[in-house]
Amino acid sequence: MKKTFQITFFLCLLLSAITAHAQMTAGLRAGVNLATYNFNFGSNVPASAQNQPKNATLLTIGVPFQMMFGEHFGLQMELNFIQKGFRQTTDITLSTTRFVSDGKIIVNWLELPVLAKARFGSDVGIGGGLFFGPSVGYGLSGKSKSTTTTTTGSVSTTTSNDESLNFKDDDHSRVDLALNMGGEVNYGGIFLDVRYQIGLTNMVTGTSNSDDISVRTRGLGVTAGYRMPIGGDDKPSKMKKK
Repeated sequence: MKKTFQITFFLCLLLSAITAHAQMTAGLRAGVNLATYNFNFGSNVPASAQNQPKNATLLTIGVPFQMMFGEHFGLQMELNFIQKGFRQTTDITLSTTRFVSDGKIIVNWLELPVLAKARFGSDVGIGGGLFFGPSVGYGLSGKSKSTTTTTTGSVSTTTSNDESLNFKDDDHSRVDLALNMGGEVNYGGIFLDVRYQIGLTNMVTGTSNSDDISVRTRGLGVTAGYRMPIGGDDKPSKMKKK
């Protein structure tokens, strides 16, 4: 117990020393996530059933916290709300009846990325940066929506379905580990952020389907935001316009 306290105390001192000499900013960003799921089918799934879903335009909101340890290198930690999911369309004709279905799955995640960041240009004028790093997400809730139109001859009927996602019962992972890569451009505190996310966790948790299919998240995020200094080293940054 004493050793654990000493290690914790040392880490707190180290973190305080690092942040005391860092250029720190915090901000808010919001935009869209062009999300989909990537399906990897096993040999047991017939080729006729191997359909990849389409992108769904969903929401993402984040609070980025940036620490620069020099003129060009830093870390960016974030707390994000992000929606992931996909759209799936089906058009099948059986005998004289045609079935057209349009469905969407939306899963709400709380996500924590830690990104290594390389900055260039100015933080008061025109600048930019590149970043790369992992993230871990926790599923908060989800929903599936679908509309199916059945047509026989000249008669059509439409039915709708709207169900909440149950992570356990629906064999859907509640944790998503992912890799993030992207870049940003800024003018002063205003910035535009573009990133691509590759999910590493199989969203299918049921053992009965493990040999037939694996499903991983994908997403292209485009957000705009604003950040401002929050303390740390109060000396002027070398990156600032002279």
